[in-house]
Amino acid sequence: IRENAKQTCINIKKQSRWNQEHLRSVILGKNVNPCLVVEIYVESASGERRELPLPAKHPPWQTDVRDMPFPLMLTFIEPGKPSPTQVADPISQSPPEIMITPLKKPRDDNESTPGLTPDFGKASQGEAMSPPKRRRLCQKTTVSPPL
Repeated sequence: IRENAKQTCINIKKQSRWNQEHLRSVILGKNVNPCLVVEIYVESASGERRELPLPAKHPPWQTDVRDMPFPLMLTFIEPGKPSPTQVADPISQSPPEIMITPLKKPRDDNESTPGLTPDFGKASQGEAMSPPKRRRLCQKTTVSPPL
């Protein structure tokens, strides 16, 4: 788990509050994302700690805690954001000197060199590449007379 992980603690004072309705509303109210949780545990008033299954597959209210003395502290741990020293260097935004672009197969099959060929011109000259032209398809509709 990362050092700056998000830890959310929920205090459950009575056994009657360990139910789907109460826990679900408190979890949503604390902005816990069950899909991101990497660790979850419940700790009793006597200090007993019990690991729970991940909530995305097994919600906490399905765990039997009747044998634990209340109040309970339910703790969710979500991964934090990486520290600035862990962030990778940004990718250089400079255009490559040689760009390889795929060629379309000619319609008349006169050229026999389909595949990839280097494009030395436009990237190195700094010219803007225009997007390909789109053809508009027309659909003919016929209206038949009512019967």
